[in-house]
Amino acid sequence: MAYISVNDEGRVISISDTRTHDGEIEVELPDDFETRPFKKCFYKDGQIVYDNTIYILVDDNSRIVSVSDFHIDEAREIEIEFANQFDPSNYENYIYKDGEFTYSEKPIPVYEQIALLKLNLEETDYVVTKLAEAQVTGRSISEEDVDRYAEILMQREGWRAQINELEEG
Repeated sequence: MAYISVNDEGRVISISDTRTHDGEIEVELPDDFETRPFKKCFYKDGQIVYDNTIYILVDDNSRIVSVSDFHIDEAREIEIEFANQFDPSNYENYIYKDGEFTYSEKPIPVYEQIALLKLNLEETDYVVTKLAEAQVTGRSISEEDVDRYAEILMQREGWRAQINELEEG
């Protein structure tokens, strides 16, 4: 059991495990109450009901850039009913167009792609150093290492090509 206070519209404005004043209403909380913000609850017909309205802001490509339970920018936000196929904690991976949510992985920015490729190169620089050192000192490299290093060198060539392509594009 819990005790709630409601405003004139029936919106829950406070909740407590114990009665703190006479105007509170004793209620049974729904099972999923802990996962919902109580400020989005109304008391109607002896029950707690949820206001499933959310406010989203979308960019020029219809990608969702913000989600709120309350208005932040009324002129630009879209008011919608919360939909089960939409995960608001992962909102940046959704597009809202023509009243529908579409899951669409947010593309990785070019600068991040280049940084990841350069990190791959840095992490395999040791191969180039080992090969150069072996060549300068005349030391031989085992057949197993030659095969492994050849594969890494091919990967490095591909990463450099991708970096060049992204930088030009």
